[in-house]
Amino acid sequence: MESGYGLHVVLVRKRLAAQPPDLDAVRPLVEREVMAERSKQELHKLYERLLAKYTVTVETPQPPDAGAAAVVGSAP
Repeated sequence: MESGYGLHVVLVRKRLAAQPPDLDAVRPLVEREVMAERSKQELHKLYERLLAKYTVTVETPQPPDAGAAAVVGSAP
């Protein structure tokens, strides 16, 4: 195996087939992920309802005129 630090040699003594975890072992993680996804969806719905009430305009700044820059940079 090679990394940014050079070549590495790895000795594999035993290989085990992966087993899916028991539901009881991952239940807290699954519950937390489901609740987080639901919260994310509810927040998105709230933002959509708020956005529907307003008109949003995004303006990008315009570059200054070349003539205006010359006036600003000139000495009196």
